Parts: sequence; structure tokens; C-alpha cells
Amino acid sequence: TSHYLEEVDTLADVVGIMDKGSLIASGTTSELKESLGGTRVQIRIEEFTSQTEAERALEHLKAKGAIRQGLINPGLGNALELVVPANLDTSDPVEILLREAGFKTIFSVSKSRMSLGDVYLTATGRSLQDADLIAQAARDPKQTKSERIL
Repeated sequence: TSHYLEEVDTLADVVGIMDKGSLIASGTTSELKESLGGTRVQIRIEEFTSQTEAERALEHLKAKGAIRQGLINPGLGNALELVVPANLDTSDPVEILLREAGFKTIFSVSKSRMSLGDVYLTATGRSLQDADLIAQAARDPKQTKSERIL
């Protein structure tokens, strides 16, 4: 097992993604990334966008059919983490739709190939970092301390 997804992408022949004790996705790294069928686009409307505004933007993009999937990432100032269909091999249509919805400026846009982190995010609905934080919060500190001593 590993949380170092770049290493996994390089070294593993077959990958399985577990969530809450269940196998939810498996295949080669290429198969898993290609299954998402698009390009990853991250948009920050403002440096720190309100949850309400991020939700409004995401719902607008979904209603227009401009994205295959989308999530709000609170760890990045409520950035929109989007999967744009392969036939829209650019973020321009998304930006145009956001401007039409009243978002006059866009703080930042980045486009990248899919990663295993994107596969995990799509499969579970949360980032690996968020999953780690949730797991840490659920741990019993006394139990963790006794594990360290042993």
C-alpha cells in the first residue's frame, strides 16, 4: 500500500483503490486515468471563493453540460476541480460560461493530464489528503500513543 501516488504510477503494474475497506476501482494506471475521459481543469474564481459562489459556479457548469465531473476543493479556497470532456480540449468554454453567469474575473486556471490523485478524487469524492485528515481525526489518541511505544 502507498499514499505516494507518483511512485505508484511509475512502479505498479496494477492498482487497486480502497475506500472504507472496499475495493472501488482497479486496473493499470493508464486504464484508470483514461477512464476519466477528459482533461483536469482547476479554476479558482477568487483567491478565496465563498462556498456559496463556488456551488453556484459548479451548478451552472453542470447545467450547461460543460463538464463531466466537478467538485469543490475547500483546501484550495473552494477551487473548482473539474473534468472537462476530451472534445473540449481547452478550459476556454468553461471560462466563457462562468463569465456569462456573472463571474467577471477568474483568479487562476490550470489544466493538466489526469493523475492517480484525480482517479482517487473521482472514485471517492474526496482528495487523498482529505481522506488522511478524516482518518487522523477519527483515531483514538491513546491507541495511537500505545502503538508508537510498541
